[in-house]
Amino acid sequence: MAVEASYTTDPSVSTPGYVGGFVLCADADCTEIIAFSTDGVFIHDGTLGVDYAPVEYYISTAVVLAADISNTDADCFKLGETAASTVEFLEPEGDVCVAAAGNVSVGDLFGHCGAESISFEVSDYNANSNFTQTYFLTRADGTILEIANGNEFDALNIVGQYCIYWINYANDAPVTMPFPGTNIADFVPDDNACFDYDPSSCANFNVVLPLTIAYEEIYSCNVSSPSFNVALKVLGGAATLDSDITYSLEGSIAPEGFVATPGVTYTFGPFDLVSSADWNVNLTDAELGCDQALASVAQCTVPVTWLEFDGEVLADGNELSWGTATETDNIGFHIERSWDGINFERIGFVQGVGNSQTVQNYTYLDTNAPMGLLYYRLAQVDNDGKLDYSEVINLQRGATTELAFINIAPVPIADQLSIYYQAIPDQPVDVAIYNTLGQLIKQQRVVNSSSELNQLTIDMSNVAAGVYFIQISQFGQQQTTKAVKE
Repeated sequence: MAVEASYTTDPSVSTPGYVGGFVLCADADCTEIIAFSTDGVFIHDGTLGVDYAPVEYYISTAVVLAADISNTDADCFKLGETAASTVEFLEPEGDVCVAAAGNVSVGDLFGHCGAESISFEVSDYNANSNFTQTYFLTRADGTILEIANGNEFDALNIVGQYCIYWINYANDAPVTMPFPGTNIADFVPDDNACFDYDPSSCANFNVVLPLTIAYEEIYSCNVSSPSFNVALKVLGGAATLDSDITYSLEGSIAPEGFVATPGVTYTFGPFDLVSSADWNVNLTDAELGCDQALASVAQCTVPVTWLEFDGEVLADGNELSWGTATETDNIGFHIERSWDGINFERIGFVQGVGNSQTVQNYTYLDTNAPMGLLYYRLAQVDNDGKLDYSEVINLQRGATTELAFINIAPVPIADQLSIYYQAIPDQPVDVAIYNTLGQLIKQQRVVNSSSELNQLTIDMSNVAAGVYFIQISQFGQQQTTKAVKE
């Protein structure tokens, strides 16, 4: 639709790179430019923001840089003569729909830098107030999560692929909108509505976990030389979707040029707590241009300051005694016992004072202590469930008879094997027979009655001919001998 009376005085243009033409203005000084035209004809396609009714507008000759030809900022134009005209834009003939949805451009990834929203760019759409532009945020399967009229959605905290669809429609012929939770594939605009919508156009993007650093300070709080280590694990960022991506890690505790693989725990240290308590690192995701900084001050705080830990063999059992110089949020002490000093079992618990700055003394009597060499340790537990272990001590209860083979018969082995040995009396002895591959063939536990001579008979009738190793063990002692069956 052309203006009824257009201004047709050709502007003179002589400077290369510039374009001459006309501007349609809302005021006599042309401070509000509505549109630019090279031929003085202005088409009302629904985007000019003017009425169809007769209104006085102003038309001026103008010169503008070719690069700014679509700009309506008055500062971009060099204006010439201005003429006022009462302009009436003609009404469209018939049902003409000038809805234009334009194009949507969105970044590849969101969430990696802790962004609080998902923003995108829109171009070439009908922004006239008589039209509405609406956007649909969906999952990869098409489920609609959010509907907005602006170019921004709330941030998503679930990793995955998402999509944005969009529609432009006339307000006087509106479209019935779908609801969140429905599928975009089921959205079909009304036939009698004026709209522009392409169900095949989708702006894809991915949401990843924010770039973060998980860490733990591990202390060695001895009085003479306190120190600490730092365990770090990198999470999130672009590596959420591409496991081959690595990050650079710099700072006071990381070696120069250190490269971190997401999901891997790295331990740095030890560092002196006196001179190097302040530490920092900076993580860079070069793929996305994200940085994550972390700084801390290491402080050697322990729930319990241990004093002595001793034990004594009494008639009623093995008595353990220990003390603490200070306690912080101390729930108590698990008592643990072992035959070999490696594998411990819990046999009791002593409640702690909780919080104290004075010396506290504790005792525990192991009334079920068996005969033989036993190992003990304490597992102190604080309010958050963390454990702090004492040193390990050992106590020898009863006879100190050495475990030993005396004889095996017959040699070579027949269907019945007799084993003669010495061990601590009235206590269990474990007997095991292995082949040359280390496979367990026979196993038996017995309680011997004598410290000097004990006999055990094992059925070997179903065992194939070959070389075997016979092993006896008791209270951490172990002896092995070799025998042959023909």
